[in-house]
Amino acid sequence: MNDILLNFERSMVTKMKKSRKIAIIIGGIYLVLVIIATVYCQRTYYSNLPTAYLSKPARAQIDYEGRKPKSLAGVEGNVYDRTLPRTCLYDDGTGKMKVNMITEEEGPWGKRYKIKQTDVIYWPKDSGSENIVVLWRMDDSLPIAADIDSEYVYEGMEVKLQLR
Repeated sequence: MNDILLNFERSMVTKMKKSRKIAIIIGGIYLVLVIIATVYCQRTYYSNLPTAYLSKPARAQIDYEGRKPKSLAGVEGNVYDRTLPRTCLYDDGTGKMKVNMITEEEGPWGKRYKIKQTDVIYWPKDSGSENIVVLWRMDDSLPIAADIDSEYVYEGMEVKLQLR
């Protein structure tokens, strides 16, 4: 009787070891599949984000016949520092000109960049000039997006960055 019980115990232990191995292998395969799916989804999500093109403020010539603002009164000639392309301006429908600025936030998978729309005072006001000088904006520490490759742009929209 003891021999029968010992044989039964041994066979059960062997079966338990096999089932544990199978469960661990299945669990490992599942974990690998979840990791692959997560990486694939994140890459697809990031590649489908609209691109915000940043433009470094540069020296440019602005030909303008009218008066200069007081802050630019000391500038000799028509070459100004820290100019941006006029494409960074847009009308929000109320007659005020705005710019899209980029904020940086911590996300679950690293840094995320979102649009913040803010009022701006710029010069010159005529549309004949390709470049403008931003005289005032709400937050001077945030970069301005020169252009965004999306039909609709809204506050809080997530974008990926590219330097022009």
